[in-house]
Amino acid sequence: LKAAAERYDPVTGVWSSAGTMVGARASHVTARLPDGRVLAAGGWAAGITVETSTLYDPATNAWTAGPSMLVPRQRATSVALLDGDVLVFGGVTGTGINRSVERFDHRSGTFRPAGELLVGRQAHLSLDFAHEVSCCGMAVAVTSFTCMGDSSATSLS
Repeated sequence: LKAAAERYDPVTGVWSSAGTMVGARASHVTARLPDGRVLAAGGWAAGITVETSTLYDPATNAWTAGPSMLVPRQRATSVALLDGDVLVFGGVTGTGINRSVERFDHRSGTFRPAGELLVGRQAHLSLDFAHEVSCCGMAVAVTSFTCMGDSSATSLS
C-alpha cells in the first residue's frame, strides 16, 4: 500500500500530487465536503480493516488525521448529502458483511449512527437523488436494489 495521493485537473488533463495521506489505505471511501476538503474513511491497512479517517485540503495540498468511524469497514460506499454531511454504509468488517450506516457531520467533524441497511452490502454503488439515497449491489452473492427513503427519515438521522 502507498499513502501517496493524486488529483486530476479536468481543464488541463494533468494529474498532480495530492500529498501523502495520513496512513496508507486501500478499499476506503471518499467524499467531497462543502468546504472543498475530501474525507477518506475506513479501508484496509497493514492487513486489517480500519475505522480511521483522513481529510485532504486542496488549498494546502495536505492531509490531516480525521475522526474515527464507529465501525471499521472496507469496500463500503459513501455519498455526500445535500446538507453537506456524508453517509458511509455497508462494507466488510472483521466479522463479515456490514449493514450499519454512519453519518459524518461536516460541521462537528464527527461520525454518528444512521440506522441500518435492510441487507448487508459490500462493493456496492450509491446515488443521491435530491432527498433520497439509493444503493444497489452485492448483497451476499446476489445483486439487489434497496431504496433508503428521505434523508429526513428516522433511519437516516
